[in-house]
Formats: sequence, C-alpha cells, structure tokens
Amino acid sequence: TELYRIPLDPTRDCNRPVASEAGVFFWVSTPTPEIVGLEPWSGREISRVQVSQEVREFLGLDDYTIRDDTVQSRIRVTRDRIVIPSDPHSDTERPRCVAIGWNGEIQWRWSGNRSQQIEMLATKADRTVVLTTGHLQSQLTILDAHGQRAKSRDLGPRAKATNWDWDESSAPDILVITDIAETPRLTVMSLVDRKPFFQRTLDGVFAVVRRPIVTDRFVALPVRVRTKQVNSEHNARVLLIDYDDPLAREPSFVPLNNDTYFSTPMNLSETDGFIAIETPSGITLMTDEDPTKR
Repeated sequence: TELYRIPLDPTRDCNRPVASEAGVFFWVSTPTPEIVGLEPWSGREISRVQVSQEVREFLGLDDYTIRDDTVQSRIRVTRDRIVIPSDPHSDTERPRCVAIGWNGEIQWRWSGNRSQQIEMLATKADRTVVLTTGHLQSQLTILDAHGQRAKSRDLGPRAKATNWDWDESSAPDILVITDIAETPRLTVMSLVDRKPFFQRTLDGVFAVVRRPIVTDRFVALPVRVRTKQVNSEHNARVLLIDYDDPLAREPSFVPLNNDTYFSTPMNLSETDGFIAIETPSGITLMTDEDPTKR
C-alpha cells in the first residue's frame, strides 16, 4: 500500500532515504544542501536542517561530492543529532564525522587516522560507534554524546564488522569484528557492558563469512577453512566460540555436508537454543544442549 509520494529531482537529490527512530530522512540540494525529515506514516515534514558551509568545509565536501551516495545514505539520525560522515579522498586526508543539531549548528567534530576509510558508522543509545579500516591498521572508536572518545581499540588491517551493515542505523549489543594480517583474527566486544570481550586468532581459517549468530552465551561464526580439497565449496564450517572459554586451544569447528556453500550473508539463524543452517540438501540443525533433555 502506497502511503504517499514525494517528488525529488534525481539529478540533484539523494533517492535513498535513511530510516531511524526519529523518522525518515533524505537530502535536497537546492538552493542549499538540507536534510529533510518526515513522519514515516503520514509523510508530514517534521524537520529541515541546513548543512552549513562550515560543516561542508570540515568534511571536505563540495557541490559535487556532497551528493555522493556514500555521504547522503550513510548519515545517522537520533532524536538529538544528525551525524554526517565523509571518507578521505587521498591517503593524506582523514575520515571525518560531524554531528549537527536540529538548528544546524555543530555539536561535535571527529577525525580518524590517515589512510583509513569508514567501515561502520552506527549509534548506540547516546553514543556513536565508528569503525575505520585500512591496509595497515584499523580502529574502533566509541564517541560519547559530546563527541569525546569514550573507548577505542586498535585493530589489524582490513577490519570488518561481520554482524552489521549500512542498512542498520543502530549498532548491535555485541559487535563481531574480523581483521586480517597473516591470519584472520576475531574480536568480540560488548557495546553495552564490559563482557564479553576477547580476541583470538583464527588458525586454519582463510575466510570469514558475514552474519554470524551472536547470543548472550556464544558466537557461531560461518567460516571457510583450509583443506586438502581443491573445491572451496567443500570447506564450509561453523566455528562455535563459548564466552566462558573463548580462547580454547582446540577450536570447536562443526563440519557440514560437502554440498554446503556459504553465501554472503549465509542463511544462518538461531531460535530457542538451536542454530539452523540452510543448505542445498535441506536444513541442518545444531545445538550445544542435549536435545533429549528438552
């Protein structure tokens, strides 16, 4: 059912609205760049915030680059602010974010490390989570409501958040990150509590597939492992890591049938203590409990 329709200029305006707890937001570029907010059900305009020249200059955006989809579709909107990101255009520049209030005035500014790109930008309560990634080093930064660094962690090259993507404005309670130096490494970190937190090298793994199952007891990570078989479709495993023993010397790899092929994201789901994996031959169920005692 179509609720309403709003005409936009496709040559100047972003056609990918951003949904958040505060409404639905999109950019218009004439005559001055503005971010317009709508009430989702009625389409009633609830806000119109100008993106000032000062904001655009700090982000390094001109009339052309400000219309880039990597800028306009990646804003994060809460009830208190709009956070606008900008990736560097060269290795000498830094990734940057600006938070503006509903009056358009700057609340805070943030700059990351040179030679890194913004891999993740999300909100968690009154905090902003930024993951920047690079070929030499990556970094996870958590900013408080004033843009001050509340927590940060240096990571290895090519870090990725495996249980989050750009269609999600909010960060998960537990963030699962992989980075790669000589061997893939896993970082599991709670964004709402002190635990769980751990890092472990994924020996024997050469690829981690996005969208793991993350619970309050364990993480089930779909991976591809090194095997003697040439066909990479036959090396699918699920790595189970228990928070009570996350650094177990012998990792718990669950082998699957040879016809299992992990897509990205993989068809993996969890309910009532069971993990379900969709394979070409059917559904595989796994559990860390004794099913006879249920």
